[in-house]
Amino acid sequence: MDAGDAKTWANTAQVHLQQTYAFFDLDRREIRYRFYIPGLPMHPYHERDRSVLVHGGGWALGNFMEKTRELEKRSYQRKIIIRDWADYDPARKNASFYLNDPSWDPLTNADPGNLFPRLGAIREPGVIQYLQASHYHPALDLMNASRAVISKPGGMTLADAIITETPFIYLEPMGTNEQGNQILIDALKIGTSFHSWEQSDFSDRLLAEFHANIRQLKKNIPDFVPCYLRDLGKE
Repeated sequence: MDAGDAKTWANTAQVHLQQTYAFFDLDRREIRYRFYIPGLPMHPYHERDRSVLVHGGGWALGNFMEKTRELEKRSYQRKIIIRDWADYDPARKNASFYLNDPSWDPLTNADPGNLFPRLGAIREPGVIQYLQASHYHPALDLMNASRAVISKPGGMTLADAIITETPFIYLEPMGTNEQGNQILIDALKIGTSFHSWEQSDFSDRLLAEFHANIRQLKKNIPDFVPCYLRDLGKE
């Protein structure tokens, strides 16, 4: 799920893998697969909130709240997914906060109807109103209603941006794998760095162009699941 080499997979030569799939091809500057979620209809871009979804990837890494603080002075609403209660700051302007269910544990939550952690909107300290989504993580609903996603350029966040046709404004990459994702985002013109967006005076027109490029790109990218089932002989 990354365009560059990830340290996580440095020892794959020692593991028997029957079949591997590369979602991103850095050499060819291509995205090879995408995910299609039937229960997630796309919001028309012109109807989306004047908001951005901000987070630090699946590990909540990086100083994403401070990096995007300039948006407090703008008319963009920041929807910020935080790592824990310590990051909640009700004094932030033009910001709302979201938190994954602190009690969720993938090892003990074996309920097949609860494969993803619940995501909740923080209404006040200690009070969470949980969002509803049954076949995907509720963060996709937040992204699907936003003008852009702002995060470090992780592979799964890039996949989510393509799913929801949401421009990717990336922060500082972590590792060569995310540097590869950054190169791919720039080459395909589906996003840009936060610094570049800031230099454009946070241009709405630029975001609209990135959205249009993602929509055009998706037309030529196959859905991963049918490809996988075909390879298994179960199509």
